[in-house]
Amino acid sequence: MRKAAAKLFEFELSTTSVTRFLVVSYFIGLGLGIVRGVDVGALAHPFVPAPVADVVVGGLVLILSFMAVSYTHLRAHETSRAIA
Repeated sequence: MRKAAAKLFEFELSTTSVTRFLVVSYFIGLGLGIVRGVDVGALAHPFVPAPVADVVVGGLVLILSFMAVSYTHLRAHETSRAIA
């Protein structure tokens, strides 16, 4: 009975997953504008006005961060390898 209950709440917490969540949480904060120190729109400033660049690049950073949290990038990579 005890093993069944332990198996029900099994959660693997490895060093790599903790590090990944820590890094991704920084990028989520950066994309939302909570974290200061890096100008997220600097790459797009030559192409679009500054406020638009900040929103667009911040949204892109946010989307990529959520993809890293949900392993979507790995699933997409495996799907493309299966098709080819």
